[in-house]
Formats: sequence, C-alpha cells, structure tokens
Amino acid sequence: MRRATPDDAQTLSVLAARTFVETFGHLYPPEDLQAFL
Repeated sequence: MRRATPDDAQTLSVLAARTFVETFGHLYPPEDLQAFL
C-alpha cells in the first residue's frame, strides 16, 4: 500500500464512479446517473 499521488487521480476517479454506480446505480434513472457523474 502507498499514498496516492496526483498521478493516481484519473484511476481513483474511475474507481469512485464504478463503486458509486455498483452501489447506488439501481436507485437512479440512467440519464440522472450520467448527469451526476
């Protein structure tokens, strides 16, 4: 494990979006979800 750096921002952003969609995506219409992300 290591501390994240600015170089990791894109990867972490993708991970956060995927995690959000997998966890909460079923609660929102697809168009609302895309607008939010």
